[in-house]
Amino acid sequence: MTVNGRSAFGTTCGRQPADGVVSWTTESFPVGSPVTLGITVGESDGTRRTPGPIPAGTTFALAVGEVVPVEDYRFPPRPESLSPVDPLLGAPATRIDLRRAERDRPNGTWRTTLDLPDRPVRIQVAANTPGRIQVLVDGVRVFDYVKWTYEATTGSSLPQDLWEKDSGAKAEVGATVEITVVAERTSGDWAVVLGER
Repeated sequence: MTVNGRSAFGTTCGRQPADGVVSWTTESFPVGSPVTLGITVGESDGTRRTPGPIPAGTTFALAVGEVVPVEDYRFPPRPESLSPVDPLLGAPATRIDLRRAERDRPNGTWRTTLDLPDRPVRIQVAANTPGRIQVLVDGVRVFDYVKWTYEATTGSSLPQDLWEKDSGAKAEVGATVEITVVAERTSGDWAVVLGER
């Protein structure tokens, strides 16, 4: 998919991005300005998109809307049981820090100070209920994860170079930083992982 000719999003059959939301900034697309959306559909070999026939009965949908603040959104009814948060988030191989929801306190603010490794890092967030989870590095918000459903997803991952570019927050390799996690309106389990890229 392109927005005003710029690549904005791509996926393959059977793979859905975390909650299927594409975010645009007002700097890129000012309110009231015309926007042209383009969708290209074709076959893919996993590495390269190529034109091809679309199977009969295939449907495509595109929604454009305004983000509703988490505090104003009426969540769907909670199911009796929740799917577990992706267990791979707990894998210790490249994990530097893992923050999980507390059983009796899924919402609140948690802070930890740690030393970054000598290589770039990434932040990964996943949850099994609707809500909002913000991650700050030295007081600057670098990740704003919002989830609207009870569906299990693998979460969303953001490499350091992208959150530095978007937020302006710089974290030198090996530096000591304060990581803050703020959870709002969650009602189940969530995980925030700081890991090596």
